[in-house]
Amino acid sequence: LMLSGAALGYRRRGALAAPVVATKLAAVEAERLLLTQAVQEVVAPAQMGGVGFEAAGPAPSLEASWSARRRAVLALTRARKLPTDAVVLIGGRPAERGWAEAGWLARYIEAETYFGEEPRWA
Repeated sequence: LMLSGAALGYRRRGALAAPVVATKLAAVEAERLLLTQAVQEVVAPAQMGGVGFEAAGPAPSLEASWSARRRAVLALTRARKLPTDAVVLIGGRPAERGWAEAGWLARYIEAETYFGEEPRWA
């Protein structure tokens, strides 16, 4: 399961995920990957709202070329040796759908659909 920082409502250090987001992610029985624009804060395993991620990496910019999007997504899946067609991207912006397409991921799901509400930070 790959998530974008926008899907989590990620802002800056010290932010905590809404309880519904943290609870849903804690129940995931798959690797959790994170793509975030906050490159300087990417560490693996990243901790957000008490939920760990097995790997994290820099997200492509929203204006990135198709090949730049593909490189960003594949860097994360290849680092974990995951088949791309077994990874679902949960995104928070419509432009992030292109990340899933460029990276040959199985599916793209809007964060609001996946979490049942818009993620909010405390």
